[in-house]
Amino acid sequence: MARPISPIIIPYFRTGLYTHRSQLFAPIRSMGINVIQMKDALIDGQDLELTDLMEWQRRPGFSRFCSVQLAAGEIINQFSSERLPGGVVMPLFDSNQRVAKFTASSITTIWAKPTADQAFTKLIGSQLYIADGTTDGQKRYDTGTNVLHGMGILGPAAMPTVAAPTAAGPTFWQPGTVYGANIVLLLDPNGNIQINGKLFGGANLTTGTQPPLWNASQGGFTADGTGSWGNLGFPIQWQASHTYTFAVCVIDSNGNFQTGIGTTGATQPVWTTVIGTTVVDNTVTWTCRGPATPAVYSGYTYVYTYSTQAPTVTTGYYHCSTASPNTYTTGVVYMSTYSATISGAFSTNPDVGSVNVYRTKDGGSVLAYAFSIVNNTAGGTWSQADTTLDTALLTQTLVPLQGFHRNDVPPGTTGSIAPSTDKGSFLTYWNGRTWMIAGNKVYFTAGPDCQNGDPNASWPPANLFAYTSAPIALTPTSAGLLVWLPNALKIIAGGPGTLQFFSVDLLENFGISSPNCVDKDGDTIRVISTQGQQFTLTVQSKDEDGMFVADLIAGSFAPASSYITTHRNGLDSGVFLGDGATNLLRFGLNIGAWSTVYKPVGGIKALKSIETSVGKYTLCAGRASSAGFILGRDLSTYQDDTANYSGCFAVVGSIVLSEPLQPLAAIDWIAGYFAAVGTVPTVSILPNEIVGTSGVGFLTLSDPVDELGMTPPSTLLAKRWSVTNTSTKVASTLYHHMQIKIAFAQENFPNTIKLLALGPEPPK
Repeated sequence: MARPISPIIIPYFRTGLYTHRSQLFAPIRSMGINVIQMKDALIDGQDLELTDLMEWQRRPGFSRFCSVQLAAGEIINQFSSERLPGGVVMPLFDSNQRVAKFTASSITTIWAKPTADQAFTKLIGSQLYIADGTTDGQKRYDTGTNVLHGMGILGPAAMPTVAAPTAAGPTFWQPGTVYGANIVLLLDPNGNIQINGKLFGGANLTTGTQPPLWNASQGGFTADGTGSWGNLGFPIQWQASHTYTFAVCVIDSNGNFQTGIGTTGATQPVWTTVIGTTVVDNTVTWTCRGPATPAVYSGYTYVYTYSTQAPTVTTGYYHCSTASPNTYTTGVVYMSTYSATISGAFSTNPDVGSVNVYRTKDGGSVLAYAFSIVNNTAGGTWSQADTTLDTALLTQTLVPLQGFHRNDVPPGTTGSIAPSTDKGSFLTYWNGRTWMIAGNKVYFTAGPDCQNGDPNASWPPANLFAYTSAPIALTPTSAGLLVWLPNALKIIAGGPGTLQFFSVDLLENFGISSPNCVDKDGDTIRVISTQGQQFTLTVQSKDEDGMFVADLIAGSFAPASSYITTHRNGLDSGVFLGDGATNLLRFGLNIGAWSTVYKPVGGIKALKSIETSVGKYTLCAGRASSAGFILGRDLSTYQDDTANYSGCFAVVGSIVLSEPLQPLAAIDWIAGYFAAVGTVPTVSILPNEIVGTSGVGFLTLSDPVDELGMTPPSTLLAKRWSVTNTSTKVASTLYHHMQIKIAFAQENFPNTIKLLALGPEPPK
């Protein structure tokens, strides 16, 4: 016996796609103290979108955003967008061949990559920083000059050479200085005069690689390089009738050094003033060794750096390398006017335009800018005489010292002292610093610690946090910097000072497998986790938004190759998931429900909503196959690159009509209201079954007629189908439950399901 039933009306669609459930019954929802069945839930479907108007409509298509075709074999890894100073928007993509910027009518290569590894970009000011996790895959693109450069500048490996005087007379100690047989003297750090041991019959002198440990005893000798030095003691004044048992150095009345040994006379001799000449004084033969007037009283130390230009230039991009090692101090320099030739190596880095020399003041310890030399990228040696007065040094331009390595190149760049396994890849900017994943570490730039150069291209190798596994992505938030690992989520907080940053555990057994599986929407973070689940994280909560379609996400959206992005462009807003090949899923943010699976014609890999012009956001898509076009979600068409979809349908149900062990319900008609466009849809039913791929399957209803008694409207397609009019002629019109399938033809129309109803024979 049939159970009387009133027509079941589904006047709107709110629940969306709900596949992770039993097929037998409709899901339920609590509303206050009431529990209701969600009869509008879809259990299957394809290429239909649940709109904010609570209607199912053929999803918008993807049209060619850029008219220029990609290169042969080229596949896009991901999209991004940056807004340049002045407000100009620069859309970007990274492919297996290059990083490029694009418009609706052009593609301009920024970097032709040597590998297919995914590159990541971050614009800071006018500089676009790029990294792809390979050796020397860390780049800087100047958006003002449209020129690609390396990220950072490798500093000089060796200290500069300070040319100490090698002719007979006063000198100062520096490594590798060739004196040969020339007799020279200097004042050592202990205040003693040391003279070339050749005076005493020793070997010709070439100094060693580092200052010797000076013998402090008068008459003692100090080995140095190929020869030695003899200690003449402190420089003294001449005394009458005095016996010097050791060779000594006196300062004569002319202000010159004189060396000798023996007993002096009663009166001073007439001193010779020519270096190397002698005068007899009783038993002493004095030899003139040159002027004893210091031009430098305590000593000078030098370093040099490589930079894009001299630090005195105030326009254009400027960056400076970490300095070379310090020279050894000159100590006291006896000259009438100081002038020493400084030399070093040119840089072969094409980004280096200037060699900058820094020097301390006499008696000081701070290295200040002295002068610059134009770099020769062909290599070789530069040299220049330093006659800069202490008062002319630019003390406000401080050198980035090698001991701190503040201006080092990023990890992964040839010459970096970071481990060779650390190669900079993922980039972001947070709390005044640029942050980069390299190996199992997260490095961060010098930021405000950089006093000379580009703070975002200066990577102190000690500025890092190490983790047990390699991080996948970094997400800046107001609470801190999220560090995504495959099996955990960490957070770096604190700052802004270098020593104030700290890392703490946030979530265990929760991570991601691809940087494309995390998306930032303000402080809301959406991810496809390593476990194949879609979650939304806020400062206060962690929710599984993908629960209703968890089986689809876990089954089709592989965590290592999928994509997730939040798209907001006016009224069009949603979260999109892509499997990197054939399937997309959309979660409507305004309606809070999932649409059916989208199967874009030709497939889609990369998926990202980016700003393509000021205030306009485009859901950009890159083909899964090579040499395609950049596509964009297009609300004005219902085709993919002019091709119709292969399928467009919705399966509603199961709709429960009577409970088990209760009389079955009589259903004679299925009615629907649709947009008055395109072809009348095909309606099928799956009676009392849960799977349509076996058994009798879906039964197609035929011969739709206009709604009973209604004058056919012109703005609405109102049709009804007799359940008895099927291709197989069902044996009974009595049901416990059924699924209803509405399928649209392959056509470019916004086919829309507005209402669905089913019930017994309507009254005449």
